[in-house]
Amino acid sequence: MAKSEKPEHAIRVTRKKASNKRKKGRVGLTKERQTMTSKRWDDFIAAISNGLTYKDAAHAAGISSMTVDAYLISNVSAAGQYRDAQLVWNRREWPMDQIQDVLAEISLGKTVRQAFDAVGIDRARIGSLYRVFLQDKAIRKLYDEAREMQAESYADDIIDISDETINDWTTNGQGNEVANHEVINRSRLRVDSRKWLSGRWAPRRFGDNKHVDFGGSIDVNHAAVLTGGRKRIEKLHAERKGVTIENDSGRVVINE
Repeated sequence: MAKSEKPEHAIRVTRKKASNKRKKGRVGLTKERQTMTSKRWDDFIAAISNGLTYKDAAHAAGISSMTVDAYLISNVSAAGQYRDAQLVWNRREWPMDQIQDVLAEISLGKTVRQAFDAVGIDRARIGSLYRVFLQDKAIRKLYDEAREMQAESYADDIIDISDETINDWTTNGQGNEVANHEVINRSRLRVDSRKWLSGRWAPRRFGDNKHVDFGGSIDVNHAAVLTGGRKRIEKLHAERKGVTIENDSGRVVINE
């Protein structure tokens, strides 16, 4: 046997030792990543506020995402810090003037995609703006108001579409003028679509069911209502038997 050669048993032992060493290293790393410290939490929050994803932020802070999950569930203030960090990044990614430009286009009747095109923002960022609407209540309120104003714009569109008659007539193969039902049906669809959306975005103004809000409160004397109902029933039965009961005095008069 050459000096460089090792018995098969010795090779297996060496490999086993190396494997055990790697396993110990992984176990140690896992235990280390399961420990949440104030520094690691601060690093995680800083990474989130700089735009990193949840998983990448945890990796940058040297902790596992499962550790972050457990910490957020058990710590109410930590959950608030995480939401605030997301808002910080949202405000960095979406300056207020950009959001207002998009909302202004929406209020004029454009879809979100059309608004992005009009402002010159890549449509791939639409999902990012929707996250802002979901996470920032103040921005979501502005979005809802823009949709309500869009309903007003749709109301104007309905008038314009209904009054437009240029293409309502066409000529057939014999040269006779006939109604262009394709154009008419398309106009009807455009009107119906705007009516439906207006009723959903501004139900108090354009909805089918009108809601009336009373500023004050209504007090009902249930005892008086029941007493009055009972007296009316007694009077009805008495009249059927040929007598009359006078409500004010309660006096009974026999009808001859």
